[in-house]
Amino acid sequence: MLMREPQDGFIDVRIGAPDERDASPDSAGPQRRWIGIYFACCGVYARVYRDPHESCYRGACPRCRRSVQVPVGPHGTSQRLFRAE
Repeated sequence: MLMREPQDGFIDVRIGAPDERDASPDSAGPQRRWIGIYFACCGVYARVYRDPHESCYRGACPRCRRSVQVPVGPHGTSQRLFRAE
């Protein structure tokens, strides 16, 4: 998926492999692991990314900046969406 900055109030979003014009040397990096969090405090969803140095996901509500930390357990879960109260 490729997103570009809004121009004239529109966002250019394409799903699939980028074409040659969009290729850049630094775009081939590893993908960061994330989980989706519903922040009940403000009623918004956001991605929370895994901390590369620890075994947890850290992030914050995009509106009020309330922080959240989700530990990664030894057996894990297949669930990708969570709710922060």
